[in-house]
Amino acid sequence: MFNKIIGEKCFSRAGWRQAVVCVSCLLLLFLWVLIGGGCQNDGEAILITRDVIESEIPVEETVGLTQEQSVTVAAIYVHVCGQVAEPGVYLLDEGSRVWDAVEAAGGFLPEAAQEAVNLAMKVSDGSKVTIPHQREAGESEFHWYEADGDVGEAGLIDINRATVTELMSIPGIGQTRAEAIVSHRENRGPFTAIEEIMQVTGIKEGLFSKIKEYITVGG
Repeated sequence: MFNKIIGEKCFSRAGWRQAVVCVSCLLLLFLWVLIGGGCQNDGEAILITRDVIESEIPVEETVGLTQEQSVTVAAIYVHVCGQVAEPGVYLLDEGSRVWDAVEAAGGFLPEAAQEAVNLAMKVSDGSKVTIPHQREAGESEFHWYEADGDVGEAGLIDINRATVTELMSIPGIGQTRAEAIVSHRENRGPFTAIEEIMQVTGIKEGLFSKIKEYITVGG
């Protein structure tokens, strides 16, 4: 009698477990049919992943949405000379004023006639700003601003006559190279062609290609 009761309890527990397993299998099958069956393509289930979602978004709609946009500012070359600390050709932002050009050249020298120039005037690409000495400011023929960027004949610097300071206004020519140019022409005579400047120590073909549009040779 005792063994019969124990057997019935064991059977009941085993049957209950089987019933739970069957119901679970039916539920999983139902869920698979409900979810998988609605996302089929030619009999194959489609797995929605992050890669698939991102591939469906047009590139043009995602680029630049969260990144800072850079703004490119046009640049101009301005020749600053006269009574400034460091005469030369400077690269400025488009829309810069004469004041910006003077600041780029190291500021005024004590002898500069600041009142003779319009510091608020805009400068253009290729222009030349000459800050006069106090004794020059009153001269009627003195021109402190040249919008055409005239730097010598036809806007070019004569490497046979230019001083060290004037040579330093050529982009890429510092004091050492400017002094070398002057020394070369004094020891070997004037240049007969602009290509001969490559005979100067420190000036090779790469630099020449950058400065050839700024130089000329006179008699």
